[in-house]
Amino acid sequence: MSDKVLSGIYEMKTTLPLFFSKSMLAVSLVCGAVWLAVQPFRLCAMNPEGFDSLQMYRDSIRWSSNNVAKSEWLEKAARYSLRTGDTASLLSFKIEQAYLRFSSGNYVEAFDSLILIEKKISDHVRVPSLLATDAVYKPFAVDSKDDSLWVGMHVTAGISLAELEIYLSEFTEATDIVNRIMTLYVQDTTGIISVRCLNALGAICAHRGMFDMAEKYFLHALELGKPLMDTGSLASFYENLAAIYAVKGDGNATLRYSLESCKILEGAGLYGEHYIYALFYMGIAYVGLGEYDMAEKQFREALDEATSRAFGHLSLYIRSNLVYVLVEQGNLEEAEMLAQENLVSAIEIDNLEMQENALVYLSHIAEAHQNFYEGLQYKDSAYRVGRRLIEQNNKLRQGIICGGWNSTGNSKRWNVPSGRWPC
Repeated sequence: MSDKVLSGIYEMKTTLPLFFSKSMLAVSLVCGAVWLAVQPFRLCAMNPEGFDSLQMYRDSIRWSSNNVAKSEWLEKAARYSLRTGDTASLLSFKIEQAYLRFSSGNYVEAFDSLILIEKKISDHVRVPSLLATDAVYKPFAVDSKDDSLWVGMHVTAGISLAELEIYLSEFTEATDIVNRIMTLYVQDTTGIISVRCLNALGAICAHRGMFDMAEKYFLHALELGKPLMDTGSLASFYENLAAIYAVKGDGNATLRYSLESCKILEGAGLYGEHYIYALFYMGIAYVGLGEYDMAEKQFREALDEATSRAFGHLSLYIRSNLVYVLVEQGNLEEAEMLAQENLVSAIEIDNLEMQENALVYLSHIAEAHQNFYEGLQYKDSAYRVGRRLIEQNNKLRQGIICGGWNSTGNSKRWNVPSGRWPC
């Protein structure tokens, strides 16, 4: 009971009849007991999960079995941060939500969210926005733990924006963002910001087709990042290198870096998106080595993981590569079934790139069955979808200021997801 309440009770006891003062005291004590008794229920109504710390939410997010569950926990964590007035944690969860939208194909929503988040963070840190083209960027000195927390979030938001610009094929803008980060936080003593920027520059080079330069950036980032980065980030560095060597046609190197990524993630018990990509690139490595049975095994395992964890966007690309392997093995019946499944799924989420891909495979399979008229129909449909994709990309590229995107149109021998080299 507070001092104020005790003082009030004492005044009543000295000014009112003894009986009345005792009655009031009893009522006060009963009310206090009732108030204490209902607090757990009140807190439960405010916080139905019964969590009393952000760490519990972070653990639930970390160990989410799929993207749907992760999205739900991020929303709950954001609401908890809002209730407790923890702005920094709220914005960090919002960044994760935006990136989850990006990885799920909701590009415009992701971009719009990140623009607002980055602006709020830059205002708090008292530095220019990373998207400002006419600002003067000067080194920022981190003077406190609070500064360090907000700077880390600013870098995360900036790197995420750069990755979205890469996906748009706006490589100059992406490079400018990374250079601004390095200019602002050149005094970073941990080395983590430098590692993240090296990785981002590697991603930019990879998407521009400068694979040798990208390889150097990724190797440098991996070398410096091994003692600094968390498990997920380190695994993504190995995956980036696996992707580079896959495009360069070096199956052995692709397999080596994919296996290393799997080893790291399995050791940490992390079986999310990074693990699926590691399996995916192991499949690509085996295709490059001509070992189609092993490639089929890896693609099936990756597809099972992606499906069970609701990575629908990623499942399209894995299934497409599995179709390629099955065609090479002569298993046209299952290849046709999976291509049809991919076409339906791509239509459901309006992914024109994968619609075109599935239609092209179906045309080849129809021709292999001597169904030339059916094959011609599929080709015609693929052509029309391809025209729509070009028109959509042009419109999105023109609407970049409003948050529009275009696909990188990654159409190599293996169908690699657009925006594959993450920052």
